[in-house]
Amino acid sequence: MLAANSKRRLRGSVMVSGIWLATSLAISCFVFVQPARATADIQGQTACSSGQTFSTVLTAGLPSGDIYVRLTGTNGHGSGVTLYYQPFTALTCMKLGSTEAGNVSWTKINSNFLADGQGGYLTIAGPGLDAGPYQAAADVLIVQGSVCQPAISCNVTYEGHSGILQPRQISGATDQISVHTVQPVNGVKLANVQYYSDATYLYTTKALTPIDANYLAGGKHQIQTFIQLANGESIEIDGVKDMGTDYTGILWLRSTFYRSSGAARVIIVAGAGIIAGAIILALARLVFKVHHWRQEHGLNSYKMRFTKPKSSVKVG
Repeated sequence: MLAANSKRRLRGSVMVSGIWLATSLAISCFVFVQPARATADIQGQTACSSGQTFSTVLTAGLPSGDIYVRLTGTNGHGSGVTLYYQPFTALTCMKLGSTEAGNVSWTKINSNFLADGQGGYLTIAGPGLDAGPYQAAADVLIVQGSVCQPAISCNVTYEGHSGILQPRQISGATDQISVHTVQPVNGVKLANVQYYSDATYLYTTKALTPIDANYLAGGKHQIQTFIQLANGESIEIDGVKDMGTDYTGILWLRSTFYRSSGAARVIIVAGAGIIAGAIILALARLVFKVHHWRQEHGLNSYKMRFTKPKSSVKVG
């Protein structure tokens, strides 16, 4: 009886171990077989999929404008690429253009694209294209209106200030094609302005004004001004501010105070008050000691002692 029970328990243990081993192997195979690609890998689902292609899904579709392309750092310079677009409701693929693209500057691949308001698949094809895990194979920029003609960046003028318009991303963060757009900035309201010095954040204002020199120590500083617009775009203005040589350290002390938070400023003011009080107290004690020493030596400067000599001539 005991031997039979032992055999049944042994068979049950072997069966449970086998099920656990099979489940673990299935999960491991699923995890390791999955490619480490970006989230929008839709190869084989569109009419554009021929050869080495990378795609992304644009639920709102492509906006109207001129279309530029730039390869990422994983792809070499001068690669021939073709860009396609297929709306969700279409069975055919629309060729947007072909060009020799590089990985530094923007290259125009389509002019005056007219949007139809439909979402769809954007696909890029070319020999040797590659994308790392969760990295885009190419960047696409749609320039709306005549806001700029980008080479390496989109240079614009806003309220008399020249700067670089930062594109707004309309694709997913890990899509195989990183799609951006820029819109005209003339007449767009300003949301806020952020000021940086040597890549360190200083403060934010509601108006575009020159940087407050109180935040800067002595020497030269790289100034970055970011204009945040109401439409979600931003403009970067770069410059240099020379504060000269700070021989006394006053500029450093002033900039440290202005860069400090509210609580830190209270501590700095309190500390300065304590130091000033200690200096005043020390001076008062010194004055008292000098006065006491003069009194002991008959040199009290606070009481002038002059003796008028008596005249020996009597006036009748």
